[in-house]
Amino acid sequence: MPVRLFESDRFEPLWTRFLEATDPRTAANPLRPEEVVVPGGGWEAWLTRRLARERGAAVRPRCSALAALLLGVQRRAGAADRDGRTFFDVDGWTLRLAAALREERADGPPARWLAAGVGDEDALERRVQLGRRLAVLLDGYLLTRPELVEAMAAEPESLPEEMNGRFADAFAWQARLFGPLLRESGIGPAGPAYEALAEELATGEGHHPAVPARVAVWVSGAVAPAQLRGLEMLDAAGCAVTVLVLAASETYLADLLPASWFGDEEAAELDDPDLHRELPHPLLAAWGQLTRDRQKLLLEETAGERWQPQEVEPAREAAEPADRGLLGALQATIRGARPPEPGMADADGSVVVHGAGGLRRQAEVLRERLLVAFDELPGLRPEDVLVLCPDPEAFAPHVEAVFERPVPGQAQPLTVHLSGRSPRRERPGVSAFFRLLGVLGGRAEAPEVLGLVADPAFATPGMPDAAGAAALGADVGAAGIRFGFDAADRAAEGRPADATHTWEAGLDRLTLGTLLPPPEGGRLGEPVGSVVTLDRAERAETLGALAGFVGRLHAACAEADEPADARAWSARAVAWSEGFLAEGFDDFGRAQVREAAESLAEDAEAAGLAEDLPLSVWSAELGRRLDGVAGGGRFRTGGVTVCEPAAAAWLPHRVVAWLGLSDGSFPRRTPEASFDLAAAEHRPGDRPAAAVDRSLLLGSLMAAGDRFLVVFEDRDTHGDPRAPAAVVVELLEVLRTLVGEEHADAVSPVHHPMHAFSPDAFDAAEPGRQGVEPEMLAAAEALVAGRRGDAPAVAASGDAAAGVEPVTEVPLRDLEDLMCRAWILRLRALGVGADFADAVPEAEDPQELDALEDWQLREALLAHGLGGVGAEEARRRLAAAGRTPAGAMGDRVLGRLAAEAEAVAAAVERAAGAGGLASFAPLTIEAEVDDVRVAGRVERVRPGLHLHATSSRLKAKRRAAAWVRHVVLAAAGEGRRGVVVGRPEAGPGVQTLDLAPLRPGEAWEHLGVMLRWLERARREPLPCDADVAAAFPKDDEPRPSDIEAALARFHEAPGSGQPAAADGPDVKLAFGDADPMRLEDAELGNLQAAMARDLWGPLEACLRGAAEGASS
Repeated sequence: MPVRLFESDRFEPLWTRFLEATDPRTAANPLRPEEVVVPGGGWEAWLTRRLARERGAAVRPRCSALAALLLGVQRRAGAADRDGRTFFDVDGWTLRLAAALREERADGPPARWLAAGVGDEDALERRVQLGRRLAVLLDGYLLTRPELVEAMAAEPESLPEEMNGRFADAFAWQARLFGPLLRESGIGPAGPAYEALAEELATGEGHHPAVPARVAVWVSGAVAPAQLRGLEMLDAAGCAVTVLVLAASETYLADLLPASWFGDEEAAELDDPDLHRELPHPLLAAWGQLTRDRQKLLLEETAGERWQPQEVEPAREAAEPADRGLLGALQATIRGARPPEPGMADADGSVVVHGAGGLRRQAEVLRERLLVAFDELPGLRPEDVLVLCPDPEAFAPHVEAVFERPVPGQAQPLTVHLSGRSPRRERPGVSAFFRLLGVLGGRAEAPEVLGLVADPAFATPGMPDAAGAAALGADVGAAGIRFGFDAADRAAEGRPADATHTWEAGLDRLTLGTLLPPPEGGRLGEPVGSVVTLDRAERAETLGALAGFVGRLHAACAEADEPADARAWSARAVAWSEGFLAEGFDDFGRAQVREAAESLAEDAEAAGLAEDLPLSVWSAELGRRLDGVAGGGRFRTGGVTVCEPAAAAWLPHRVVAWLGLSDGSFPRRTPEASFDLAAAEHRPGDRPAAAVDRSLLLGSLMAAGDRFLVVFEDRDTHGDPRAPAAVVVELLEVLRTLVGEEHADAVSPVHHPMHAFSPDAFDAAEPGRQGVEPEMLAAAEALVAGRRGDAPAVAASGDAAAGVEPVTEVPLRDLEDLMCRAWILRLRALGVGADFADAVPEAEDPQELDALEDWQLREALLAHGLGGVGAEEARRRLAAAGRTPAGAMGDRVLGRLAAEAEAVAAAVERAAGAGGLASFAPLTIEAEVDDVRVAGRVERVRPGLHLHATSSRLKAKRRAAAWVRHVVLAAAGEGRRGVVVGRPEAGPGVQTLDLAPLRPGEAWEHLGVMLRWLERARREPLPCDADVAAAFPKDDEPRPSDIEAALARFHEAPGSGQPAAADGPDVKLAFGDADPMRLEDAELGNLQAAMARDLWGPLEACLRGAAEGASS
């Protein structure tokens, strides 16, 4: 029976033929699964679901790629040894070629390329990388360039005529490299091999046992001539072969293309005017290269008796249904291969391009548009939606985070499946094993080791739970552990053989801490010398388990540092998997690792690659093998599918969306190797990466039933505009033509603001970008209300106050923020944004301290000094805790900071007077104004004086903190003189500020003003900035030039690479594009000026009064 060939530009007619070809009632053995060849990994789940729905039973076809099916037939037919060693395999030949490259002549191009490596390990890694590129290249030659393979395998090698010129040198060294291996293995071109096997398997009746009784072959992309020979081989062996070709258009495109698209001979044949009627559809011209190649190949290669092209469906009327809007009109013109005409359709939202900045924002926009589609399209289910993403690994964490949010009005989120990902990303056991390899190949950095300890995959008796892991991390940080196991490990890194900050030294300190009693009069957790005392009952078992784990890790790292052959690495992989991963944890994933390691060892032995491999080379090759196996993020049903385009682009879905079609990311711009001999002449069956991507985009457009969406990155990280991918621009041009120039704006890209809660995301004039999240809408409404600077006071009822309860308790921190960055109070009331989390243990010795670390060290030295700890002892403790760089650099840093801290401490002692610091005690204060309770703590208070000490410079923020406490103390009936000691705003030395005592009435008045502004600040973003307010003129009639100078400070960068205050993310979040320094109030005028007078004027008056009193 000849091969039956069906081709259609619609899926449903082909589906009908597929059902006929796989009808179980006509099967020789109905219990055996149907053999189906599919173009991508997503087809099996889709076919299974639809077959079960239509046939009413759980029918699971056995799906495979065409190459895998044909290879299986060859092996079962005994065309080679059963282990398949004489068949071409990219993974195995990667190692064969890497071994052969070791002997490549020094003057050859590969040798010169390899010489660019640094060191033996790098040279070996480059050999393996080049071996893989060459293996992929040879695989293509075997499929599409049989004459090249035969010429290379011949002795002596013969140079094909088309290889003259610029390809002659490349052919010479490739023949020198490939020839001996081809002759040794007996591997030849795929096409002749299939033809020879067809003669062996030919039967008079029935089918050969090596082939299935029947097979259905779905085709949507390029087809090579050799693959057609393989299908003929199946037919010759008695297999009933049905080929189902999905095309964007059944029109033979060679009849329509201009002569410039062909070679000279082909162009001469097109002189007939009946052939060259008109140009095709622009998208067929731009995206249809593989379609045109396949049409030409099938026309030429399927004319023999082994092929039987058949009619798919009765001839249909030329008119297309007009009720599918823009998407339907676009698909109709493509199917008819005719140019789009102006005004053929309206912009109905069935094809929309969206632009958004950043990966996460693109994922948010996609989710919003899908939720809109579920509302607008009756009966739409999650499994009816397909999302294609050129880079799913980059988008995966963002998609997972965004789609976890519940759907508005429902308790559950929208189910989404990230499908087709590598087991390294999806199988817990595989992922855990590669995390372990990362630590073994690293420097045992504290965060990485603690990450393994806290991971359930590495559960070990005695290890803490999640809560205990956080406490253990704090202990490790307190012990100063940074990286390295011991001094010898540091020395192996090329650093001084110093055990400081290593695991050995840190664990010794922690163990000693469990043995020491607390300091006299103190409690556990306080240091004795440089050792923090710990509760032995709570910590001993955990520290013992940690020491054991670190010890095993140290031994494994030492083993991993020693290169070995692939067989030894396989044994190590098994030992590490069993020794570190928790018993019973993802046994399937661990088995995948063992199988991949064993396969790598067998291939290395077969390739003669006997040299020892470093961990980096072995793990990289192991990862590549695992990336190509099934069992990771499998394609599932019952949710929105997100996958790479090749997996499912041509499968029909009601909604098809593309995520990440940004300029430079799609289509792929993989440069052809300069030594790719196939580049000398393009032939049908070739698969250039860019042409493949364009074909997938074309197929997905034709497969969309109701809606086709595209999301691209329209702004980079700096906010500068970015263009979409070139294919998106081509699509937009066609859409503009279809709707007509007068409606072109309706199909232009919809640009979304940077944040989902931006007011622009809910602009009624832009329905195409309106958000759907109620909480985001509430935040946007509140921000809009806060920007209306011409309203007298937005603290009144209305949208601005929505969701904000009246304040009843105010911590001192809120009053400080009111004076220093008032807009934070509004964001805090909305629950937008978050404070910085506690820092994780550092992974490295501090080499150069930034401003924050500088301040932290100086404050610690000051605290030690004021606590009675001597300067030398304080410096020793900080060094032992890993707070400073080791060696001479640490001595210099500590010397500088200690001198500054000691000067401040001496000034504090002088300010304390005769009673000394021992006469001060902390005081909890509380004041109540109009049913609002203000509470906090002042650290150093005694009768008649409160004292504040800091090693920081006494800039506006420090003065504001002291002033808030000064006012609340007086309002609570604890009024007294205040003294603030610190470093001056500029230059060396020490500065002391005096705050004159306040009368209770004054304090109540000042505190009342603060609370009124605070209540307003919780309802609208207010602009009070500490540095601007401190510089603002407080006169009744300040000069405009003085006001402008003060306001300009907000937009000036402070230096040291820091951005201006106006560019801070909290400012952008609160005010958007508005300039907060220019906000006006109808009654108060400029809001910054009003707040400076009300909040900072009394502080400066108090400071002046104290100065005048001291001078008099």
